[in-house]
Amino acid sequence: MNKNECFSKLRMLILMNFFIILLLSSLKGFTQIKLTIDSLKLSPPGTVWVKDNIYIDQFPVTNADYTEFLLTVSAYYNPKIHDTIQKIKPYNVNWKKLSEYFFSIEPDDEYMKKLEQEYYSPLSWTSDSSLQFSYYDDEYYSNYPIINISYEQAKEYCKWRTDMVLLSYAINVGNKKKRDVFYTKFAYRLPKFDDWKSAYDLFEIENEPFTKPVSGEDSESEYFHYSHGNVSEMLDEKGKAVGLSWKDMLDVPKLINPIQYQKPSDWLGFRCVCEILEY
Repeated sequence: MNKNECFSKLRMLILMNFFIILLLSSLKGFTQIKLTIDSLKLSPPGTVWVKDNIYIDQFPVTNADYTEFLLTVSAYYNPKIHDTIQKIKPYNVNWKKLSEYFFSIEPDDEYMKKLEQEYYSPLSWTSDSSLQFSYYDDEYYSNYPIINISYEQAKEYCKWRTDMVLLSYAINVGNKKKRDVFYTKFAYRLPKFDDWKSAYDLFEIENEPFTKPVSGEDSESEYFHYSHGNVSEMLDEKGKAVGLSWKDMLDVPKLINPIQYQKPSDWLGFRCVCEILEY
């Protein structure tokens, strides 16, 4: 077996194993629910309802979440795959055949380069150079919010996440009756200020005192989690964010008003909302 054949088999193994994990995580919590046409529509994975057709992430996007994104990009995901996923049937899709097609497309190195974090940007809360890399790669920090991400990278993450949920439904749901339990069309995106403020007001966030983990023992509870003094969060308008980060003193007026940012920073992260486009 030559070097190229070894690489191809390894890539396929990584793709298959990773995607199994991805599908299970995307549909977390669905296995205990009997799928019937009489059921209410289920919330998009990872979100809670805020108002009208808007759901919001319970937590900011973490290092582990973003790493999952990069792994799929390195294995198979790219704009061409995005276009394919947008056109597939909403249920009863043959994963074996689809994965063979995914695997036939070479990874898009240029797309990957656009999405990688700013590993070499110094972390302003420490002078320890080793932490500069371990924050992104060490398992200890996997549940901490992703930082030093650009507006464009955050938007690509939202697009990818929409595709992964659509793909999970298409592969795991066998017929239209069961598929009708889930929303027909939706899109994950960055929040508008009103989305974020509505979630903050609805869930009556309490004051809570470097970044810290985004979830703990109550991570399964279904509400909007926000910790003052963690990271500010990007909004859908480029250059605007909301919330106080680890570098800010607690100031409620500043907390609930948009703030400005110029570039990826170690005090700035993001979370997604999921907008329902068709019920």
